[in-house]
Amino acid sequence: MKRISLSLILLILLFYMFSCSDAKDTKNTNSNSKSNQAEFDYSKISNFYGVWIVTNVERYRGGLTTEEEAKSYIQKTITISKDKYISFISSLSNPIYKYRKINNKLPEGVVPQDRTSSFYGYKMERDIIYLYEVYDKDELYANFEVISPNELLFMFDGWFFFSSRKR
Repeated sequence: MKRISLSLILLILLFYMFSCSDAKDTKNTNSNSKSNQAEFDYSKISNFYGVWIVTNVERYRGGLTTEEEAKSYIQKTITISKDKYISFISSLSNPIYKYRKINNKLPEGVVPQDRTSSFYGYKMERDIIYLYEVYDKDELYANFEVISPNELLFMFDGWFFFSSRKR
């Protein structure tokens, strides 16, 4: 009887030790992925230079662009570079990029001043919205939100245009 009790206690202790070490490994893995995300610098426009391809569209409010026209932009490209900003609609030479980090957690009852995608109900759970405004000299030309290092969101005429980095 004592041997069974002692064996049972040892078995429980071994199980506990292995489950704790697994939990520590999981915490390390999670903290490593968080630190990798923290290492990405959203404020450097050069991190977004390249060709982006429109992968999906969704309506968020009214506009003159029809669904058929909006969907025709899927697979079209957007080029972001130091010297040019080329969208599926028009292009701009010598763009000026301005970065804004917008707090998306506002107290109850406070209406946001910025008309970001969160204002229209997309990804409202984000704490921060990373926004780039594209200027032609002093005039706002376009803007886009950074959803992740490999996904950008463009808003145009009542439509969200989701894009991924072209591989």
